[in-house]
Amino acid sequence: AMFLDGVLIEALDLINGTSIFQAERVERVDYFHIELDTHDIIVAEGALSESFVDDDSRGMFQNAHEFAALYPDRPIQPARYCAPRVAFGAELEAVRRQLAHRAGIPYRRPAAASRPRALVVDIRLPEVGHDGGANAVLDHVRALQTAGFEVSFLALIEEGRDASSLSSLGVTPLSLPQNGSFVDVARAHAGTFDLIYLHRVETAVHCLKLARRYFDAQVVYSVADLHHLRLKSQSGFDHAHASELMHQAGAVAMQELAAALSADCIITHSQTEAEKLGQLPSIAAERKVHVVPWTVQPAAVQTAFVDRSGVAFVGCFAHAPNVDAVRWLVDEIMPLVWETQPDLPCLIAGSDMSQDLYQQLARPRVKILGRVERLSEVFELARLTIAPLRFGAGLKDKVLRSMAAGLPCVGTFEAFNGMQGLPAAISEVCQYDTAAGMAVAIVRMHCDEAANTTCGQMGFDYVGAFYNEARVNALIRDLAQPALDRFRAKAQSRSAVSEVLYFAPAPRAVEANRATQARGRERRIVFG
Repeated sequence: AMFLDGVLIEALDLINGTSIFQAERVERVDYFHIELDTHDIIVAEGALSESFVDDDSRGMFQNAHEFAALYPDRPIQPARYCAPRVAFGAELEAVRRQLAHRAGIPYRRPAAASRPRALVVDIRLPEVGHDGGANAVLDHVRALQTAGFEVSFLALIEEGRDASSLSSLGVTPLSLPQNGSFVDVARAHAGTFDLIYLHRVETAVHCLKLARRYFDAQVVYSVADLHHLRLKSQSGFDHAHASELMHQAGAVAMQELAAALSADCIITHSQTEAEKLGQLPSIAAERKVHVVPWTVQPAAVQTAFVDRSGVAFVGCFAHAPNVDAVRWLVDEIMPLVWETQPDLPCLIAGSDMSQDLYQQLARPRVKILGRVERLSEVFELARLTIAPLRFGAGLKDKVLRSMAAGLPCVGTFEAFNGMQGLPAAISEVCQYDTAAGMAVAIVRMHCDEAANTTCGQMGFDYVGAFYNEARVNALIRDLAQPALDRFRAKAQSRSAVSEVLYFAPAPRAVEANRATQARGRERRIVFG
Protein backbone atom coordinates (compact mmCIF):
# COMPACT_ATOMS: atom_id res chain seq x y z
CA ALA A 1 0.00 0.00 0.00
CA MET A 2 1.04 3.61 -0.62
CA PHE A 3 0.87 6.28 2.10
CA LEU A 4 -1.11 9.26 0.79
CA ASP A 5 -2.87 12.01 2.73
CA GLY A 6 -2.44 10.15 6.00
CA VAL A 7 -3.96 6.85 4.87
CA LEU A 8 -2.72 3.62 3.29
CA ILE A 9 -4.14 2.79 -0.14
CA GLU A 10 -3.29 -0.31 -2.13
CA ALA A 11 -1.54 0.51 -5.39
CA LEU A 12 -4.15 -1.40 -7.37
CA ASP A 13 -6.79 1.05 -6.17
CA LEU A 14 -4.81 3.99 -7.60
CA ILE A 15 -4.54 2.79 -11.21
CA ASN A 16 -5.77 5.46 -13.63
CA GLY A 17 -4.27 4.20 -16.89
CA THR A 18 -2.10 7.28 -17.41
CA SER A 19 0.25 8.06 -14.57
CA ILE A 20 -0.35 4.79 -12.73
CA PHE A 21 -0.97 1.62 -14.67
CA GLN A 22 -0.56 -2.13 -14.33
CA ALA A 23 1.87 -3.90 -16.62
CA GLU A 24 0.16 -6.60 -18.63
CA ARG A 25 3.23 -8.79 -18.77
CA VAL A 26 6.46 -8.87 -16.81
CA GLU A 27 9.13 -11.50 -17.36
CA ARG A 28 10.56 -11.30 -13.85
CA VAL A 29 10.12 -9.25 -10.72
CA ASP A 30 12.58 -9.21 -7.83
CA TYR A 31 10.38 -7.95 -5.02
CA PHE A 32 11.82 -7.02 -1.64
CA HIS A 33 9.47 -6.18 1.20
CA ILE A 34 11.18 -4.80 4.30
CA GLU A 35 9.96 -5.97 7.70
CA LEU A 36 10.59 -3.78 10.75
CA ASP A 37 9.86 -4.35 14.43
CA THR A 38 6.51 -2.65 13.87
CA HIS A 39 4.55 -1.65 10.81
CA ASP A 40 5.79 1.73 9.56
CA ILE A 41 6.10 4.08 6.60
CA ILE A 42 9.22 3.78 4.42
CA VAL A 43 10.46 5.55 1.29
CA ALA A 44 10.51 3.20 -1.70
CA GLU A 45 11.74 4.57 -5.05
CA GLY A 46 10.99 8.05 -3.76
CA ALA A 47 7.42 7.26 -2.76
CA LEU A 48 5.96 6.77 0.69
CA SER A 49 5.02 3.14 1.13
CA GLU A 50 4.54 0.65 3.96
CA SER A 51 6.82 -1.88 5.52
CA PHE A 52 5.73 -5.51 5.62
CA VAL A 53 2.92 -6.49 7.98
CA ASP A 54 1.82 -10.09 8.33
CA ASP A 55 -1.91 -10.04 7.59
CA ASP A 56 -1.89 -13.73 6.60
CA SER A 57 0.35 -12.88 3.65
CA ARG A 58 3.78 -14.15 4.72
CA GLY A 59 3.31 -17.45 2.93
CA MET A 60 3.28 -15.79 -0.50
CA PHE A 61 6.99 -14.97 -0.29
CA GLN A 62 9.65 -17.32 -1.60
CA ASN A 63 11.67 -17.30 1.61
CA ALA A 64 8.77 -17.59 4.06
CA HIS A 65 10.29 -20.82 5.42
CA GLU A 66 13.36 -18.89 6.56
CA PHE A 67 11.28 -16.79 8.93
CA ALA A 68 9.77 -19.91 10.47
CA ALA A 69 13.24 -21.37 10.95
CA LEU A 70 14.62 -18.18 12.52
CA TYR A 71 11.63 -17.55 14.79
CA PRO A 72 10.00 -20.93 15.48
CA ASP A 73 8.40 -19.84 18.76
CA ARG A 74 7.07 -16.46 17.67
CA PRO A 75 3.34 -16.34 18.46
CA ILE A 76 0.83 -15.45 15.78
CA GLN A 77 -0.42 -11.92 16.39
CA PRO A 78 -3.12 -9.87 14.69
CA ALA A 79 -1.89 -7.33 12.16
CA ARG A 80 -1.44 -3.83 13.61
CA TYR A 81 -1.31 -1.05 11.03
CA CYS A 82 0.51 2.24 11.51
CA ALA A 83 -2.19 4.15 9.62
CA PRO A 84 -5.78 3.57 8.49
CA ARG A 85 -6.20 1.40 5.38
CA VAL A 86 -8.71 2.75 2.87
CA ALA A 87 -10.28 0.75 0.05
CA PHE A 88 -13.36 2.85 -0.72
CA GLY A 89 -15.12 6.04 0.23
CA ALA A 90 -14.46 9.77 0.25
CA GLU A 91 -10.80 9.58 1.33
CA LEU A 92 -9.92 7.28 -1.56
CA GLU A 93 -11.82 9.40 -4.06
CA ALA A 94 -10.04 12.54 -2.83
CA VAL A 95 -6.65 10.93 -3.51
CA ARG A 96 -7.77 9.66 -6.92
CA ARG A 97 -8.97 13.16 -7.76
CA GLN A 98 -5.59 14.67 -6.86
CA LEU A 99 -3.74 12.08 -8.96
CA ALA A 100 -6.04 12.70 -11.91
CA HIS A 101 -5.48 16.45 -11.60
CA ARG A 102 -1.71 15.98 -11.47
CA ALA A 103 -1.82 13.74 -14.57
CA GLY A 104 -4.06 16.17 -16.44
CA ILE A 105 -6.89 13.73 -16.97
CA PRO A 106 -10.58 14.31 -16.20
CA TYR A 107 -11.71 12.82 -12.94
CA ARG A 108 -15.12 11.25 -12.91
CA ARG A 109 -16.66 10.28 -9.67
CA PRO A 110 -18.08 6.72 -9.77
CA ALA A 111 -21.71 6.74 -10.76
CA ALA A 112 -24.07 6.33 -7.84
CA ALA A 113 -26.30 3.26 -7.86
CA SER A 114 -30.01 3.87 -8.30
CA ARG A 115 -30.87 0.91 -6.07
CA PRO A 116 -29.20 -0.69 -3.06
CA ARG A 117 -26.90 -3.57 -3.93
CA ALA A 118 -26.39 -6.88 -2.17
CA LEU A 119 -23.63 -9.43 -2.67
CA VAL A 120 -24.44 -13.03 -1.73
CA VAL A 121 -21.45 -15.33 -1.28
CA ASP A 122 -21.57 -19.12 -0.93
CA ILE A 123 -19.13 -21.97 -1.37
CA ARG A 124 -20.82 -23.28 -4.53
CA LEU A 125 -23.53 -22.31 -6.97
CA PRO A 126 -26.88 -23.45 -5.55
CA GLU A 127 -29.04 -25.92 -7.44
CA VAL A 128 -32.80 -25.80 -6.98
CA GLY A 129 -33.96 -28.77 -4.93
CA HIS A 130 -30.47 -30.15 -4.33
CA ASP A 131 -30.56 -29.56 -0.57
CA GLY A 132 -32.05 -27.30 2.06
CA GLY A 133 -29.08 -24.94 2.01
CA ALA A 134 -29.43 -24.34 -1.73
CA ASN A 135 -33.17 -23.80 -1.43
CA ALA A 136 -32.65 -21.38 1.45
CA VAL A 137 -30.03 -19.18 -0.21
CA LEU A 138 -31.97 -19.01 -3.48
CA ASP A 139 -35.12 -18.01 -1.63
CA HIS A 140 -33.27 -15.36 0.37
CA VAL A 141 -31.82 -13.98 -2.87
CA ARG A 142 -35.38 -13.65 -4.16
CA ALA A 143 -36.48 -11.98 -0.91
CA LEU A 144 -33.59 -9.48 -1.08
CA GLN A 145 -34.73 -8.55 -4.58
CA THR A 146 -38.27 -8.09 -3.31
CA ALA A 147 -36.87 -5.77 -0.63
CA GLY A 148 -35.40 -3.60 -3.41
CA PHE A 149 -31.83 -4.86 -3.76
CA GLU A 150 -29.92 -5.52 -6.95
CA VAL A 151 -28.30 -8.86 -6.13
CA SER A 152 -24.97 -10.27 -7.28
CA PHE A 153 -23.79 -13.80 -6.43
CA LEU A 154 -20.30 -15.18 -6.00
CA ALA A 155 -19.37 -18.85 -5.60
CA LEU A 156 -15.96 -19.40 -3.99
CA ILE A 157 -15.45 -22.73 -5.77
CA GLU A 158 -15.80 -22.84 -9.55
CA GLU A 159 -17.22 -26.22 -10.56
CA GLY A 160 -18.79 -25.41 -13.90
CA ARG A 161 -22.27 -25.83 -12.42
CA ASP A 162 -25.34 -24.56 -14.23
CA ALA A 163 -26.10 -21.01 -13.08
CA SER A 164 -29.61 -20.96 -14.57
CA SER A 165 -31.20 -21.04 -11.12
CA LEU A 166 -29.59 -17.64 -10.49
CA SER A 167 -29.92 -16.10 -13.94
CA SER A 168 -33.63 -16.94 -13.98
CA LEU A 169 -33.97 -14.75 -10.88
CA GLY A 170 -32.21 -11.82 -12.56
CA VAL A 171 -29.11 -12.16 -10.38
CA THR A 172 -25.72 -10.90 -11.61
CA PRO A 173 -23.19 -13.73 -11.30
CA LEU A 174 -19.62 -12.78 -10.38
CA SER A 175 -16.62 -15.00 -11.05
CA LEU A 176 -13.28 -15.38 -9.38
CA PRO A 177 -10.34 -14.49 -11.61
CA GLN A 178 -8.11 -17.40 -12.61
CA ASN A 179 -6.15 -18.48 -9.54
CA GLY A 180 -7.86 -15.64 -7.68
CA SER A 181 -9.80 -15.41 -4.45
CA PHE A 182 -12.46 -13.32 -2.75
CA VAL A 183 -10.03 -10.46 -2.13
CA ASP A 184 -9.70 -9.93 -5.89
CA VAL A 185 -13.46 -9.61 -6.30
CA ALA A 186 -13.75 -7.42 -3.21
CA ARG A 187 -11.04 -5.07 -4.44
CA ALA A 188 -12.59 -4.85 -7.91
CA HIS A 189 -16.00 -3.95 -6.45
CA ALA A 190 -14.85 -2.04 -3.36
CA GLY A 191 -17.53 0.18 -1.89
CA THR A 192 -20.24 -0.88 -4.34
CA PHE A 193 -22.39 -3.10 -2.11
CA ASP A 194 -24.70 -2.07 0.70
CA LEU A 195 -25.26 -5.57 2.12
CA ILE A 196 -22.98 -8.62 2.15
CA TYR A 197 -24.72 -11.97 2.75
CA LEU A 198 -22.27 -14.72 3.71
CA HIS A 199 -23.80 -18.21 3.58
CA ARG A 200 -22.19 -20.91 5.76
CA VAL A 201 -19.34 -20.70 8.22
CA GLU A 202 -16.68 -21.58 5.61
CA THR A 203 -17.69 -18.51 3.62
CA ALA A 204 -17.64 -16.29 6.69
CA VAL A 205 -14.16 -17.52 7.66
CA HIS A 206 -12.77 -16.60 4.24
CA CYS A 207 -14.70 -13.41 3.56
CA LEU A 208 -15.96 -11.58 6.64
CA LYS A 209 -12.82 -9.59 7.48
CA LEU A 210 -12.31 -8.66 3.83
CA ALA A 211 -15.95 -7.62 3.54
CA ARG A 212 -15.38 -5.19 6.40
CA ARG A 213 -12.27 -3.85 4.71
CA TYR A 214 -13.65 -3.28 1.23
CA PHE A 215 -17.33 -2.49 1.77
CA ASP A 216 -19.25 0.04 3.83
CA ALA A 217 -22.01 -2.52 4.13
CA GLN A 218 -24.21 -4.42 6.54
CA VAL A 219 -22.62 -7.86 6.94
CA VAL A 220 -25.09 -10.73 7.32
CA TYR A 221 -23.87 -14.17 8.41
CA SER A 222 -26.31 -16.94 7.52
CA VAL A 223 -25.27 -19.99 9.50
CA ALA A 224 -27.23 -22.55 7.40
CA ASP A 225 -26.93 -24.70 10.51
CA LEU A 226 -24.54 -24.77 13.45
CA HIS A 227 -22.15 -27.47 12.27
CA HIS A 228 -20.46 -27.89 15.62
CA LEU A 229 -23.74 -29.16 17.07
CA ARG A 230 -23.95 -31.84 14.38
CA LEU A 231 -20.34 -32.91 14.90
CA LYS A 232 -20.80 -33.06 18.66
CA SER A 233 -23.94 -35.20 18.44
CA GLN A 234 -22.38 -37.38 15.72
CA SER A 235 -19.55 -38.31 18.10
CA GLY A 236 -22.11 -40.10 20.27
CA PHE A 237 -22.87 -42.57 17.47
CA ASP A 238 -19.57 -42.82 15.57
CA HIS A 239 -17.47 -44.22 18.40
CA ALA A 240 -14.51 -45.03 16.16
CA HIS A 241 -14.06 -41.35 15.34
CA ALA A 242 -15.52 -39.79 18.49
CA SER A 243 -12.31 -38.09 19.62
CA GLU A 244 -11.65 -36.63 16.16
CA LEU A 245 -15.24 -35.43 15.83
CA MET A 246 -15.16 -33.68 19.20
CA HIS A 247 -11.92 -31.95 18.22
CA GLN A 248 -13.52 -30.81 14.96
CA ALA A 249 -16.60 -29.65 16.85
CA GLY A 250 -14.48 -27.45 19.09
CA ALA A 251 -12.64 -25.89 16.15
CA VAL A 252 -15.82 -25.26 14.17
CA ALA A 253 -17.56 -23.82 17.23
CA MET A 254 -14.80 -21.22 17.54
CA GLN A 255 -15.20 -20.29 13.86
CA GLU A 256 -18.97 -20.02 14.14
CA LEU A 257 -18.70 -17.97 17.32
CA ALA A 258 -16.16 -15.59 15.78
CA ALA A 259 -18.34 -15.08 12.70
CA ALA A 260 -21.44 -14.51 14.81
CA LEU A 261 -19.69 -11.93 16.97
CA SER A 262 -18.19 -10.11 13.97
CA ALA A 263 -21.32 -9.94 11.80
CA ASP A 264 -23.92 -7.19 12.03
CA CYS A 265 -26.74 -9.68 11.70
CA ILE A 266 -27.08 -13.45 12.06
CA ILE A 267 -29.60 -15.58 10.19
CA THR A 268 -30.54 -19.00 11.45
CA HIS A 269 -33.40 -21.14 10.19
CA SER A 270 -33.82 -22.93 13.50
CA GLN A 271 -35.50 -21.58 16.62
CA THR A 272 -33.34 -23.92 18.72
CA GLU A 273 -30.13 -22.56 17.24
CA ALA A 274 -31.34 -18.99 17.69
CA GLU A 275 -31.81 -19.69 21.38
CA LYS A 276 -28.31 -21.17 21.65
CA LEU A 277 -26.76 -18.14 19.96
CA GLY A 278 -28.83 -15.88 22.18
CA GLN A 279 -27.16 -17.37 25.25
CA LEU A 280 -24.07 -15.30 24.42
CA PRO A 281 -24.52 -11.97 26.25
CA SER A 282 -22.94 -9.80 23.55
CA ILE A 283 -25.12 -11.32 20.83
CA ALA A 284 -28.26 -11.18 22.95
CA ALA A 285 -27.61 -7.54 23.88
CA GLU A 286 -27.41 -6.46 20.23
CA ARG A 287 -30.43 -8.56 19.22
CA LYS A 288 -28.66 -9.54 16.05
CA VAL A 289 -30.12 -13.07 15.66
CA HIS A 290 -33.01 -13.45 13.20
CA VAL A 291 -34.90 -16.71 12.63
CA VAL A 292 -35.62 -16.73 8.90
CA PRO A 293 -36.69 -19.95 7.15
CA TRP A 294 -37.09 -20.35 3.42
CA THR A 295 -40.23 -20.60 1.33
CA VAL A 296 -41.67 -24.08 0.91
CA GLN A 297 -44.51 -24.14 -1.61
CA PRO A 298 -47.42 -26.38 -0.54
CA ALA A 299 -48.34 -28.85 -3.27
CA ALA A 300 -50.51 -31.71 -2.04
CA VAL A 301 -50.14 -35.12 -3.67
CA GLN A 302 -52.76 -35.89 -6.30
CA THR A 303 -52.65 -39.69 -6.18
CA ALA A 304 -55.31 -41.25 -3.97
CA PHE A 305 -54.27 -42.90 -0.70
CA VAL A 306 -55.34 -46.32 -1.92
CA ASP A 307 -53.14 -46.01 -5.02
CA ARG A 308 -50.01 -45.17 -3.03
CA SER A 309 -47.89 -47.60 -1.04
CA GLY A 310 -44.76 -47.57 1.08
CA VAL A 311 -42.64 -45.28 3.20
CA ALA A 312 -40.04 -43.02 1.55
CA PHE A 313 -36.65 -41.82 2.77
CA VAL A 314 -35.16 -38.77 1.07
CA GLY A 315 -31.65 -37.39 1.53
CA CYS A 316 -28.28 -36.53 0.04
CA PHE A 317 -25.83 -39.29 0.96
CA ALA A 318 -22.79 -37.04 0.96
CA HIS A 319 -24.20 -35.89 4.33
CA ALA A 320 -23.18 -38.11 7.28
CA PRO A 321 -26.51 -37.83 9.18
CA ASN A 322 -28.37 -39.23 6.17
CA VAL A 323 -25.99 -42.17 5.78
CA ASP A 324 -26.43 -43.09 9.44
CA ALA A 325 -30.20 -42.61 9.24
CA VAL A 326 -30.76 -44.77 6.17
CA ARG A 327 -28.66 -47.59 7.63
CA TRP A 328 -30.65 -47.47 10.86
CA LEU A 329 -33.86 -47.45 8.85
CA VAL A 330 -33.03 -50.52 6.78
CA ASP A 331 -31.16 -52.51 9.44
CA GLU A 332 -33.40 -51.96 12.49
CA ILE A 333 -36.61 -50.03 11.83
CA MET A 334 -37.96 -51.72 8.69
CA PRO A 335 -37.45 -55.28 10.00
CA LEU A 336 -39.85 -54.38 12.85
CA VAL A 337 -42.32 -52.96 10.30
CA TRP A 338 -42.10 -56.10 8.17
CA GLU A 339 -43.02 -58.28 11.14
CA THR A 340 -46.64 -57.09 10.75
CA GLN A 341 -46.56 -55.62 7.22
CA PRO A 342 -44.28 -57.91 5.21
CA ASP A 343 -45.19 -56.34 1.85
CA LEU A 344 -44.72 -52.69 2.83
CA PRO A 345 -42.07 -51.24 0.48
CA CYS A 346 -39.29 -48.88 1.56
CA LEU A 347 -38.37 -46.29 -1.08
CA ILE A 348 -34.97 -44.56 -0.85
CA ALA A 349 -34.28 -41.47 -2.96
CA GLY A 350 -31.23 -39.24 -2.98
CA SER A 351 -27.99 -38.29 -4.66
CA ASP A 352 -24.36 -39.21 -4.00
CA MET A 353 -24.93 -42.77 -2.79
CA SER A 354 -21.69 -44.75 -2.78
CA GLN A 355 -21.54 -48.24 -4.25
CA ASP A 356 -20.65 -49.60 -0.82
CA LEU A 357 -23.75 -48.04 0.76
CA TYR A 358 -25.90 -49.25 -2.13
CA GLN A 359 -24.79 -52.83 -1.52
CA GLN A 360 -25.44 -52.52 2.22
CA LEU A 361 -29.01 -51.34 1.64
CA ALA A 362 -30.00 -53.59 -1.25
CA ARG A 363 -32.62 -56.20 -0.30
CA PRO A 364 -35.96 -57.42 -1.72
CA ARG A 365 -38.37 -54.90 -0.14
CA VAL A 366 -36.07 -51.87 -0.48
CA LYS A 367 -36.31 -49.86 -3.70
CA ILE A 368 -33.33 -47.55 -4.26
CA LEU A 369 -34.43 -44.81 -6.65
CA GLY A 370 -31.21 -42.79 -6.74
CA ARG A 371 -31.36 -39.10 -7.49
CA VAL A 372 -34.75 -37.84 -8.65
CA GLU A 373 -35.30 -34.55 -10.44
CA ARG A 374 -38.61 -33.88 -8.70
CA LEU A 375 -39.37 -35.03 -5.17
CA SER A 376 -43.04 -34.79 -6.05
CA GLU A 377 -42.59 -37.96 -8.11
CA VAL A 378 -41.51 -39.83 -4.97
CA PHE A 379 -44.29 -38.32 -2.87
CA GLU A 380 -46.89 -39.48 -5.40
CA LEU A 381 -45.75 -43.08 -4.80
CA ALA A 382 -45.60 -43.21 -0.98
CA ARG A 383 -48.11 -42.86 1.84
CA LEU A 384 -45.63 -41.25 4.24
CA THR A 385 -41.98 -40.34 4.66
CA ILE A 386 -39.44 -41.23 7.33
CA ALA A 387 -36.60 -39.13 8.79
CA PRO A 388 -34.77 -41.26 11.40
CA LEU A 389 -31.99 -38.72 12.00
CA ARG A 390 -30.02 -39.52 15.14
CA PHE A 391 -27.78 -36.47 14.84
CA GLY A 392 -27.71 -33.26 12.83
CA ALA A 393 -28.42 -29.55 13.04
CA GLY A 394 -30.70 -26.94 11.52
CA LEU A 395 -34.06 -27.28 9.81
CA LYS A 396 -34.66 -30.38 7.70
CA ASP A 397 -35.80 -29.56 4.17
CA LYS A 398 -36.95 -33.12 3.54
CA VAL A 399 -39.37 -32.95 6.50
CA LEU A 400 -40.82 -29.61 5.39
CA ARG A 401 -41.27 -30.73 1.79
CA SER A 402 -42.99 -33.92 2.90
CA MET A 403 -45.42 -31.87 4.99
CA ALA A 404 -45.92 -29.48 2.06
CA ALA A 405 -47.03 -32.47 -0.01
CA GLY A 406 -49.61 -33.41 2.61
CA LEU A 407 -47.70 -36.53 3.67
CA PRO A 408 -47.09 -37.42 7.31
CA CYS A 409 -43.41 -37.58 8.22
CA VAL A 410 -42.33 -39.95 10.99
CA GLY A 411 -39.05 -38.87 12.54
CA THR A 412 -36.84 -38.39 15.54
CA PHE A 413 -36.66 -35.35 17.79
CA GLU A 414 -33.70 -34.20 15.67
CA ALA A 415 -35.79 -34.40 12.49
CA PHE A 416 -38.26 -31.84 13.88
CA ASN A 417 -35.77 -29.86 15.96
CA GLY A 418 -35.93 -26.08 15.57
CA MET A 419 -39.32 -25.86 13.84
CA GLN A 420 -41.16 -22.77 15.07
CA GLY A 421 -44.75 -23.38 16.11
CA LEU A 422 -44.84 -27.10 15.24
CA PRO A 423 -48.27 -28.40 16.35
CA ALA A 424 -48.02 -30.67 19.38
CA ALA A 425 -50.45 -33.07 17.71
CA ILE A 426 -47.87 -33.82 15.01
CA SER A 427 -45.13 -34.50 17.56
CA GLU A 428 -47.43 -36.79 19.54
CA VAL A 429 -48.11 -39.18 16.64
CA CYS A 430 -44.98 -38.83 14.48
CA GLN A 431 -42.00 -38.12 16.75
CA TYR A 432 -40.10 -41.08 18.22
CA ASP A 433 -36.47 -41.74 19.08
CA THR A 434 -36.55 -45.54 19.12
CA ALA A 435 -36.73 -48.02 16.27
CA ALA A 436 -39.77 -49.68 17.86
CA GLY A 437 -41.64 -46.38 18.24
CA MET A 438 -41.02 -45.37 14.64
CA ALA A 439 -42.00 -48.81 13.36
CA VAL A 440 -45.37 -48.56 15.14
CA ALA A 441 -45.91 -45.04 13.74
CA ILE A 442 -45.05 -46.16 10.20
CA VAL A 443 -47.53 -49.03 10.34
CA ARG A 444 -50.29 -46.79 11.71
CA MET A 445 -49.80 -44.03 9.13
CA HIS A 446 -49.57 -46.58 6.34
CA CYS A 447 -52.66 -48.57 7.29
CA ASP A 448 -55.00 -45.99 8.87
CA GLU A 449 -56.17 -43.63 6.12
CA ALA A 450 -58.03 -41.34 8.53
CA ALA A 451 -55.00 -40.90 10.80
CA ASN A 452 -52.80 -40.38 7.75
CA THR A 453 -55.11 -37.73 6.30
CA THR A 454 -55.46 -35.85 9.60
CA CYS A 455 -51.72 -35.76 10.25
CA GLY A 456 -50.95 -34.87 6.64
CA GLN A 457 -53.40 -31.96 6.71
CA MET A 458 -51.91 -30.58 9.94
CA GLY A 459 -48.44 -30.61 8.39
CA PHE A 460 -49.72 -29.06 5.17
CA ASP A 461 -51.39 -26.20 7.07
CA TYR A 462 -48.33 -25.69 9.27
CA VAL A 463 -45.98 -25.27 6.30
CA GLY A 464 -48.40 -22.88 4.64
CA ALA A 465 -48.51 -20.71 7.75
CA PHE A 466 -44.81 -20.59 8.68
CA TYR A 467 -42.89 -21.12 5.42
CA ASN A 468 -44.73 -18.89 2.98
CA GLU A 469 -43.20 -16.29 0.67
CA ALA A 470 -44.83 -13.26 2.28
CA ARG A 471 -43.48 -14.16 5.73
CA VAL A 472 -39.95 -14.74 4.43
CA ASN A 473 -40.08 -11.45 2.51
CA ALA A 474 -41.08 -9.56 5.65
CA LEU A 475 -38.36 -11.19 7.77
CA ILE A 476 -35.62 -10.45 5.21
CA ARG A 477 -36.75 -6.85 4.78
CA ASP A 478 -36.75 -6.38 8.56
CA LEU A 479 -33.19 -7.61 9.02
CA ALA A 480 -31.92 -5.71 5.95
CA GLN A 481 -33.51 -2.43 7.05
CA PRO A 482 -30.20 -0.93 8.30
CA ALA A 483 -28.68 -1.37 4.82
CA LEU A 484 -31.75 0.12 3.16
CA ASP A 485 -31.76 3.09 5.53
CA ARG A 486 -28.04 3.71 4.99
CA PHE A 487 -28.47 3.62 1.21
CA ARG A 488 -31.27 6.20 1.36
CA ALA A 489 -29.20 8.45 3.63
CA LYS A 490 -26.27 8.32 1.20
CA ALA A 491 -28.55 9.09 -1.73
CA GLN A 492 -29.98 12.12 0.06
CA SER A 493 -26.53 13.44 0.95
CA ARG A 494 -25.40 13.09 -2.68
CA SER A 495 -28.43 14.93 -4.02
CA ALA A 496 -28.01 17.74 -1.48
CA VAL A 497 -24.50 18.65 -2.61
CA SER A 498 -23.22 19.21 -6.15
CA GLU A 499 -19.49 19.37 -6.68
CA VAL A 500 -17.79 21.55 -9.33
CA LEU A 501 -14.26 20.67 -10.39
CA TYR A 502 -11.94 22.68 -12.65
CA PHE A 503 -8.97 20.98 -14.19
CA ALA A 504 -5.90 23.10 -14.90
CA PRO A 505 -3.91 22.59 -18.10
CA ALA A 506 -2.04 19.32 -18.15
CA PRO A 507 1.75 19.17 -17.83
CA ARG A 508 3.59 19.49 -21.15
CA ALA A 509 4.74 15.89 -21.16
CA VAL A 510 1.20 14.65 -20.84
CA GLU A 511 -0.06 17.19 -23.41
CA ALA A 512 2.44 15.88 -25.93
CA ASN A 513 1.15 12.35 -25.51
CA ARG A 514 -2.50 13.37 -25.44
CA ALA A 515 -2.63 16.23 -27.95
CA THR A 516 -6.19 15.57 -28.96
CA GLN A 517 -7.38 15.67 -25.37
CA ALA A 518 -5.32 18.75 -24.46
CA ARG A 519 -7.44 21.18 -26.46
CA GLY A 520 -9.98 22.87 -24.27
CA ARG A 521 -8.39 21.43 -21.13
CA GLU A 522 -10.51 23.35 -18.66
CA ARG A 523 -13.49 21.19 -17.74
CA ARG A 524 -16.48 21.66 -15.55
CA ILE A 525 -18.02 18.52 -14.08
CA VAL A 526 -21.06 18.58 -11.85
CA PHE A 527 -21.93 15.59 -9.69
CA GLY A 528 -25.52 15.54 -8.58
